[in-house]
Amino acid sequence: MPFSLQLNVIQVPGTDINIRVYDLNTEEFEKDNSKLQVFGHDGDQYWAFEITGWKKQQLHIITEAIEWYAAHIKRGAMEITIVDPRPVKMSLLP
Repeated sequence: MPFSLQLNVIQVPGTDINIRVYDLNTEEFEKDNSKLQVFGHDGDQYWAFEITGWKKQQLHIITEAIEWYAAHIKRGAMEITIVDPRPVKMSLLP
């Protein structure tokens, strides 16, 4: 399926699916429980994908779109997960 990327949004032709891509190394990201979110990581690089306009039977299309994005940015080893993979930042106690 041909995907396209415009302004950090993966568009899936023929569907209402839009996947907003957040580069968690450079962008702020707030989890929105009203939207489906999945995450990707490759080494110390992290991404969040916020999905709108999807139906349960389209989950395979979402996976294909994120795999396409990983290949597009030359991160074919990106692991996709439903859990935020970033390390927890520990604050020092006074």
